[in-house]
Amino acid sequence: MRSIPPALLTCALLLPACASTGPVTPVEVVEAQGAAIRGGDLAAAHALLTPEAQAIAPPWPPAARLAAPLDTTEASRTARWDGAGGPLVLERGPGGWQIRAGVLGLMRAGTPEEALTSFALVLLSHDYRALLGLLPERERPAWTAERLAAVFDHPAARARWVALAQILRANGSVLTWTDRTRVRASVGEATVILVREDSGWKVFDVLPATVYTRP
Repeated sequence: MRSIPPALLTCALLLPACASTGPVTPVEVVEAQGAAIRGGDLAAAHALLTPEAQAIAPPWPPAARLAAPLDTTEASRTARWDGAGGPLVLERGPGGWQIRAGVLGLMRAGTPEEALTSFALVLLSHDYRALLGLLPERERPAWTAERLAAVFDHPAARARWVALAQILRANGSVLTWTDRTRVRASVGEATVILVREDSGWKVFDVLPATVYTRP
C-alpha cells in the first residue's frame, strides 16, 4: 500500500483549516477587502460584506486612499445568544470575554430579597430588557425596554432611581409580608411592592409614584 504524503496527512488531520483558503479572523477579512479594492476586484470586496451591508451598496474608496498594508488591530469582539430571558451579549476586550448585557435575564428571583437585588442591578446597569423579566406577567405586555428607559433614565428622576438602587444594594430595606404572595419593602422614603408568581418574585410598584414614576 502506498504511503500517504506527510502534507496530505497533515491536511486530513486539520481538514477545516485546509479546506478554507479565505480570510478567517476579523483582521484577515479587513486586510482581504483592502487588497481586493486595491486590486480592482470589487466583487470580491462585496462578497466580504454581510447581507445587510451588501444591500446598502457602499461607495468603494479609491484604491489610492487605502493604506498598504492596512493598520488592522482587533480591539474587541462580541457574541450574542437569544433566549427566553432576553439576549445575552458578551464582549471580548484586552481582558478577555466579559458579559456586557443580559445576564440578569437568566436569573430567577426565588425570594423577595433576590428580586430587590436584581432590581437594583438593572437600575444601575440600564439593562431594561432584563427589567421586563422582573415585571408581573400581566404588566409586561404594556412595556418595552425603550419605554422603561424613558421612565428610569428621565433626567428629572434618574438620581432618585440611582439612590434607591444603592440603598437596595446595601441591603437597606425592611420587608413587611402582606400575605404569602405579596411583600412591601421599605427603602428609605420609598416603598417597593413585590408579588410572587410561578416564575419568581416580581416588582409590582414603587411608591410614591409622584417621586419616582411621575417626575
